[in-house]
Amino acid sequence: MKKTVLSFGVFDGLHPGHFFFLKQAKEQGDELIISLARDEVVLELKGSLPTYHFNLRKKALTETGLVGQVIRGDYTIGAYRSVTVARPQVICLGYDQQMLKLSLDDWMSKYEIIIPIITVDAFQPENYKSSLLNK
Repeated sequence: MKKTVLSFGVFDGLHPGHFFFLKQAKEQGDELIISLARDEVVLELKGSLPTYHFNLRKKALTETGLVGQVIRGDYTIGAYRSVTVARPQVICLGYDQQMLKLSLDDWMSKYEIIIPIITVDAFQPENYKSSLLNK
């Protein structure tokens, strides 16, 4: 049986930190699926639209060769439709996604879903963090 890994993110302008994360996530299974945040959800979460719209971010992820599939993230924060669509055996999160981890833990507990969550270490976060690079 193929082991599917699910990760979440905005991926607004890929940088070496993203590539490090994607490689680490891909190593956790056979296929990496990204739940890519919708533009309107990025606006809600971060207070501004992403620099690159959804289709450009999706194309960039697909072209890395590391991502098997990109699915649209939820319209509503915390709905986690992508978990039920992807049916992953493992979820892989970035070092800076602690609030997402807590939210996922609560959601899985509520619905009695057990999926291991792995958190990837940072790769030079003082140099490669989207919020720094997009300024």
